[in-house]
Amino acid sequence: MSFGRVFVVSRDPGAFIKTYPHLQNFDFIQGDIRSFKFPILKLHGLIHGATTASAKLNSENPTEMFETIVEGTKKALRCAKNSPGCRLLMISSGAV
Repeated sequence: MSFGRVFVVSRDPGAFIKTYPHLQNFDFIQGDIRSFKFPILKLHGLIHGATTASAKLNSENPTEMFETIVEGTKKALRCAKNSPGCRLLMISSGAV
């Protein structure tokens, strides 16, 4: 039985896999949540788990943190909208 493919957007897939080796069989898309190039395909579901919960980034560059949250959410919404019938689950880090 096939459950489809799972894509994970990560700025650093290698570091992600080191931290979560049990997820190494997913399809990784390297890039920033705000601007990654999503493959053209039909999505059945999308989980948007958001941004780095970085107190340092938030204190040193709150504009960057805000833009990552807002533009990343917009990108997730556009990806879901481009796939009619796609279900979207928004979850949040502590940064939001």
